[in-house]
Amino acid sequence: MLAMKPSVKRGNVRVGLAGAGRIGEVHFASLLRDPRCGTVKVHDLDVSRATELTVTAPDARASVARSTVELFDDIDALVIASPTPTHLPLLREAISRGVPTFCEKPVAMASADVERVAAEAAAGGVAVQVGFHYRFDPALQELAAEGWAGGRKMLRILSTTAFAPTAEYLAGAGGLIADKLIHELDLVRWMTGSQPRSVCALTADEEAMTAALVVTFEDGGIATIWGGYESVAGFDLTVEKEDASGARVIGNRRPLSNKPLEVPVSTVTDFRERFMDAYAIEIAAFLDVVAGERENPCSLDEAVATQRLVDACAESLITAQVVPVPNR
Repeated sequence: MLAMKPSVKRGNVRVGLAGAGRIGEVHFASLLRDPRCGTVKVHDLDVSRATELTVTAPDARASVARSTVELFDDIDALVIASPTPTHLPLLREAISRGVPTFCEKPVAMASADVERVAAEAAAGGVAVQVGFHYRFDPALQELAAEGWAGGRKMLRILSTTAFAPTAEYLAGAGGLIADKLIHELDLVRWMTGSQPRSVCALTADEEAMTAALVVTFEDGGIATIWGGYESVAGFDLTVEKEDASGARVIGNRRPLSNKPLEVPVSTVTDFRERFMDAYAIEIAAFLDVVAGERENPCSLDEAVATQRLVDACAESLITAQVVPVPNR
């Protein structure tokens, strides 16, 4: 279903942005670079941070909303990039007002909550695009577009970052899997196009700063994900895809060798650098949706399916068991 605001004119889209943190900054810049965006109104609990962000905008195109009431006043679209616990209440308010919304992951902390808000959006005819930016990365899109040539589908993913979140941050974000590895779980769903059957999740430390995940699929495929925070080698995203025709890989810094080699420290100091194009492309796609020019490329239904994987992984971490993934 196309968005409900096809009459929005080029250069006149009034966007509300909830959150002026690291991702909010990226989306703010992407919005201002897009010629369809007229103004951006920024709300953050830290008003000074919102103010610092808006003063970087040219031609007075940005303003500060000091409350959510101000944020929702006279906007055509909303981008939610605020802390995780605020996603669901902001999204429900937007749906109740009929405002098409881009919402960062996770939409909520449990798949049942995502299912309910997806039903609310569908009932109200409100478009909601979810921020799984891997789907918009040109390199990963090229790898996915190659398809599968038969045989068992296999994906091997390594995902690390030097970023070391605080315990307070992780508690609010839902932990390593909900905050970071949700992207890799969505990636395996999107790239394989297969229904997950079961997951197994293991971690070596109580704070779960690093984890290993195994996902099996109904069609016999398998994906492995190893990832975490605080890597001494820094950022890396390596994706290796294998089928009957051979194997293809996208990665940052792992040379082929028949002997042990030291992995060089990543030249990417901030994960946002690696995905800047993807962030811009997904916001451009959202504005297409707002204008009624395309179907939603990453709907709440996708978020529901990926959140079920996250929930199953969380259960597996607790029980140390293989956990089936519900399909309903």
